[in-house]
Amino acid sequence: MKRTLLLLLLLLSACTPAPPGQEALKEALRAHLGALGPDAFLEIENVTLLDSKRLDDNHIQVALAYQVRFTENFPDAARALATGQPDMFARFGSSLGAMALKMEFGVFRKGDLLERQDSLQLVRNDKGQWLLASPA
Repeated sequence: MKRTLLLLLLLLSACTPAPPGQEALKEALRAHLGALGPDAFLEIENVTLLDSKRLDDNHIQVALAYQVRFTENFPDAARALATGQPDMFARFGSSLGAMALKMEFGVFRKGDLLERQDSLQLVRNDKGQWLLASPA
């Protein structure tokens, strides 16, 4: 009986997709925060997977804890947003960017470390890579 149960568990675990790795989680967070490209003013560190829930074969919900380290001072980042530099936190836009930036992160200084938690939905592409799912 134990042997059958063990065999069944092994068979079921082989059918589940591999969970996202550390780098895939970091990339999903970068996409979520809009921190893409060379102009990004933050780095994501110490990503910890708190929980995951498989939604179907190609979708997973993950709860993450992580740290954000700022590589620029708030005034410099806000100024860059106002001048519309490419890749500079595209999700904040240039018109209300400084206000949205302040609401999201507060006033920060270069080197500041901010503890955060987020829940993200990831989708597995046809190459087996986990990516941030597009909002519905």
